Amino acid sequence: MRHLGLVSCFIALATFTSVSAAPPDGREPSQVDKKKPGRDGAKKKAKAADEPGVQKRRDLEAWGVLKEVKGTQFFTLDYTKVNGRKTTRHSAFLKLAEGADFYTDRSIKITDLNEGDSIWLLGRLVENEIPGQGGLAGGTDRQIQNVLAVAAGEGLSVNTKYRDPKDPNVKWLEATVAKVGPSIDVKHENQRYKVVLTRAAPVLRREMLGDAKLLKSGTQVEVSGDKSEEKPESKGASDAKKESFLLKKIAILDRRLTGTLYPALFP
Repeated sequence: MRHLGLVSCFIALATFTSVSAAPPDGREPSQVDKKKPGRDGAKKKAKAADEPGVQKRRDLEAWGVLKEVKGTQFFTLDYTKVNGRKTTRHSAFLKLAEGADFYTDRSIKITDLNEGDSIWLLGRLVENEIPGQGGLAGGTDRQIQNVLAVAAGEGLSVNTKYRDPKDPNVKWLEATVAKVGPSIDVKHENQRYKVVLTRAAPVLRREMLGDAKLLKSGTQVEVSGDKSEEKPESKGASDAKKESFLLKKIAILDRRLTGTLYPALFP
């Protein structure tokens, strides 16, 4: 009888514990606070896509030199893929999609910019408080200093995560031209800044083209496209391993900017 009483107490205690742990809405305990897989990752991706200068990422985002595949509508592109500190060389087949966007780049002078132009500046934000004098209130001197490059126009892919190796505070800043001339002012995040260019800072303008007639072997381009199963006929073993992409955007680059602006500009 003594043992039977102990067993009865144990069962009652276990029953009480089970009932008190059940959620008030009748769900099973395993259903409480269960997160849907991938929810956090989806939020992070959505937030990243909303950042300035960040466009929809396609399967191929690269730049290099085109080579025509004779007798076909295809090109090949040799390009470098960067993954952290590791770089690898790749080659791919390219074909233009119907309705693809075409652009061309050209170097311009800072005086060629127009008031109201949307631009990107690779520089450092500096704000200094100016003390008041004679009973007058002070103010804030706002400048974008050490500007290494300027990019303007349509269809730009901007690597907003880029940081200058010599100065980590130098980054890409989106702005609108507020004053033109040899020295420009811009509006950035609702504030006006004076722009201080470095001596040899390149200035790029990207403009839309009507068609792809200028594309030929040896043309240096930036491309954006999606994977495709279509490939030109070839018996080469290396060609069989190449990926193929259908291009949605292609920009003809200015070769003078290959070693200066483009490595910092493109993602």
